[in-house]
Parts: sequence; C-alpha cells; structure tokens
Amino acid sequence: MKITPFLIPSPTPGRGGSHNGYAAIPQGHPLWGVDYTLAMQRLPRPDDGSYIQELTYSGRFSDLQTRGFRWLEIPVDLAREDTWVFGFDTLHSWNTSAQDEPWCWAEAEKLAAVLEKARALPVVPPPHKLTVGALLGL
Repeated sequence: MKITPFLIPSPTPGRGGSHNGYAAIPQGHPLWGVDYTLAMQRLPRPDDGSYIQELTYSGRFSDLQTRGFRWLEIPVDLAREDTWVFGFDTLHSWNTSAQDEPWCWAEAEKLAAVLEKARALPVVPPPHKLTVGALLGL
C-alpha cells in the first residue's frame, strides 16, 4: 500500500488553520501501531532539511472515523482495519489562517514522504503490557 496523505476540514473553521493533515501507513511499516510521540523521535528529517509539522494524532483509521469529522474524498483503501494513521492539527493558538488548504496539503505530503523514508527503520516492538502477574513475578 502506498503511504497516502489526506486532509480533514477543521472542526472549528476560522480558528487556526483550515484543515488537519494525515498520512496513512500499512500494517508491516516499522512505525505501525506506534504512538505519535515516539514516532516523532524516530522519523527522519525531510529531504530538504526542514521539519515536519508536529504530530498530534496516531491511531487506526477506523478510530479516526468514529470522531465525527466531515470527510473529503479519501481513497477507499484507507478504510481498512489494518491502516495506521499519523496526523497533525492546526487548532493551536499559534496556528493562523495562513495555514490554509494548500499549506496543509504540502505538510501532509511532506509527512507521507518522511513516513516513506521511515520504511527503512527497524520495526519497533509493541510496548510491554504490565500486568499484576508480571509485577508479582507470576
């Protein structure tokens, strides 16, 4: 599966930027299932040496669908249970109306390109699930 960027219109138009930007990765990608805070530490820089927009979301595409966003035209292959999504929003106090749809597309495409480069990273094992039995040595 190709790493696909997409946008969702801001839930609060007129406050901050116009859209939230995302990129979807397939299962088997080294960052599949990884929280966005850890992914930000592992992602390579874009080819132009700049930085990607700060990530504020990671999760299954199906989880993103349940958040009640209005959808733009999104490729059908994203609506699979095994698709993992990273994204950013433009709803912070420092975001401005200059972060319009073309700006958000450019950032989402940059995120997709960086995630494509990250295919060469080693796979991150899932986090250890701490249980009472593990704490007690059982």
